Amino acid sequence: MKYDKYLRRYEDRDWRSFKQMVQRMYGPHYIFTNKRFVDWQHRHNGSPSSLFLIDLAGELKGVLGSVPLSLNFFGRDLFAWCYANIRVDPELRKVGLGVALIEYGRAPDKLVYGMGHSDEMTSVYRNLGWRSNILLKRYLKVLNPGHVERLKTQDSPLTAERKPLEDGFSQNSCVQIDSFDETVDDFWLSVREKYPITINRYSSYLNWRYADHPMIPYKMFVCRGPDGEVQGYAIVRIEDSSGYRIARIIDFVSSDAAEASLLMHVVGYGEKNDVDLVDFFFSGAFHVPALLAAGFISNEMPGYETIPMLFNPIDRNRKTVNFAYYLPSEELRLQGDDPDKWYVTKGDGDIDRPY
Repeated sequence: MKYDKYLRRYEDRDWRSFKQMVQRMYGPHYIFTNKRFVDWQHRHNGSPSSLFLIDLAGELKGVLGSVPLSLNFFGRDLFAWCYANIRVDPELRKVGLGVALIEYGRAPDKLVYGMGHSDEMTSVYRNLGWRSNILLKRYLKVLNPGHVERLKTQDSPLTAERKPLEDGFSQNSCVQIDSFDETVDDFWLSVREKYPITINRYSSYLNWRYADHPMIPYKMFVCRGPDGEVQGYAIVRIEDSSGYRIARIIDFVSSDAAEASLLMHVVGYGEKNDVDLVDFFFSGAFHVPALLAAGFISNEMPGYETIPMLFNPIDRNRKTVNFAYYLPSEELRLQGDDPDKWYVTKGDGDIDRPY
């Protein structure tokens, strides 16, 4: 490639100059100034760094953050990249270095996806042959109508007394856990046919992504059958912002039989912990009947479209989460170029950031 000599992987010796670049591009408090987080996201399991840099004579001018993942693709395990961050100094975009960085990270044979990107990046991806016109669905369940009605029309923070969150919560066959064990591996193998294209959700991935997250205390729930076998799990993050308490369902995978029980368990946890509303972002039509049966409503319905997506601070301009993917071969495109066959949630990217 024309610009390959300016592109390379991040190395440990780059930390000081990398942090300076991040502060210049994103601001002094952006999460990429936290080395613990950067190492967790981009060097997990002892792998080489999955950060790619533009290096002009020792001066860092751009970054592409990728997360290497195993993808279930109609029963096949494929290696994939999730693009998590891309930022390039403005003067270099005009000469094509931003596009070169995207292509350098992807390489010819790699399946890539990303979410939460800007409108500008949507156009860039489309021009590079990506499917980039996808919006995740959002379903909500209101638990505190008085607070939420006010939220629909007012941007001023709510002053409310909040009781402390309770750590433990169990109900019928659903329990809260601290980590995932090998029984989740058997569950995933039994259920993954239901999700044609999605991240392989083995215990090693789930523990890295949620149980071992360096900054976010996720709530992890598992539903088990009579013999103790896993039937589904839900990952929840409780967000206290602007005086409101929101339960975000960040990941949700379940057998058909356990969907309703697991969703009602999450709702029960929210009711017990003074939550105002529960929401869930995902692609495809997965779990929609169970969500409706549990009282969730699409944010496209009248009266729900005005409920903000972002609360820290309240932002009424951003209303959606976008999603894009690139399939590198004709064979993969014939099978997988259908957004409804993809199952991604906010946990499958780098957009669940309360900090």
